[in-house]
Amino acid sequence: MKGFVQTWLVLMREPVTAAREMGALRFVSMQLTLGASILSALFHLPWLVWCVVCIVSPDANLSRISWAMLAVSYAAGAVTALTVPSASFAIRMRDLITLPFYWPLQFFAMARALYSLARRPHYWVKTPREGVPGAGGAHQF
Repeated sequence: MKGFVQTWLVLMREPVTAAREMGALRFVSMQLTLGASILSALFHLPWLVWCVVCIVSPDANLSRISWAMLAVSYAAGAVTALTVPSASFAIRMRDLITLPFYWPLQFFAMARALYSLARRPHYWVKTPREGVPGAGGAHQF
């Protein structure tokens, strides 16, 4: 997540120049992959909380547009989960069932990434690798 934000921020320092150098189609593609990933990670948890409030509260309710947005977003995730190449059907079904739990967790990962970017931009937490000398742990570049 931190890498997504850093890459997007670097590309958006001069968006007109980036769009000219990348071309319009690639620039839009970058916005849809990096920008949308960043935004969706920030909105999944608040959206889930709002949906739960609307479901349990008699005073609040989701509009038809909100229900449609919820259905379309889950359908897009379902299509993605079901079309993963080389995954078994059982893995795809597990992914499909756990999507509503996975998406809100991205909020916490993004919050941590933004905090880390603001407080320690050059600090990078690496995934530990067993049996690889020097790999894993935290590194500063």
